[in-house]
Amino acid sequence: MTQGGRFRGIIIDCETGGIDAAAAYWSAVLGTRASGRGSYRKLGRLGMNVEVQKVDHPSRVHIDLAAEDVEAEAARLVGLGATIVARISTWIVLEAPTGHRFCVVRERDEAVNATPKEWPGASGTHRSRIGALCIDCRVDDLTEGAAFWTAALGLKDAPEFDGDGKYASLGGHRGYPKFLLQKVDHDPRVHIDLETDNKDAEFARLVALGTEEVERIKGWIVMQAPTGHRFCIVGPQGDDWPERAGEEADVLS
Repeated sequence: MTQGGRFRGIIIDCETGGIDAAAAYWSAVLGTRASGRGSYRKLGRLGMNVEVQKVDHPSRVHIDLAAEDVEAEAARLVGLGATIVARISTWIVLEAPTGHRFCVVRERDEAVNATPKEWPGASGTHRSRIGALCIDCRVDDLTEGAAFWTAALGLKDAPEFDGDGKYASLGGHRGYPKFLLQKVDHDPRVHIDLETDNKDAEFARLVALGTEEVERIKGWIVMQAPTGHRFCIVGPQGDDWPERAGEEADVLS
């Protein structure tokens, strides 16, 4: 990435309920263990940094970018059109031109690839993982937003737009999660796509954890967590799912 910045991970900001309940829920969803104390919990062994934190603003998901020089990276992002919102401890909070808040944090040597988690169920074993981060943009045209996030994430490939311009896939990022932009009519937010090789089994597993179905759109299922976050269940997207290699993947949400 240019200037040393790179995607580091995601933070699940939780206004609803206590931090212990939020961490327990997301640990169960993602198949990992929570550690830490106070208002933060780190979810380990996911191939990327994922944290749950208690906040006093509405529940949301935000992205962390890492850099060896946090101030220099923040200055680069300001040059791209972002605005500095706050400096907290060793990180800087910014707001993108698309309306999303995100943080620049100190670089750590952490991978950003994820192996699907296996889950036993009534219909046999299925797998799931965080497959994509969808950056929901309340705009008429995704062109400027896609340009900002491509530059902010240091991606070399140009974004790919679908036929009606509602979705854009950001290219050039190796491994997982994938990055997508979509036009929406709600406030800007980031949501998680859970990628699975058995959507029905994954749906049943999540409902048992207290997740509610919101709606079904095309090939994916929109869910709402007890913590107030919306996310999607989608089919396999990459060719590293052996049973689906070479097949046409679902259109991501």
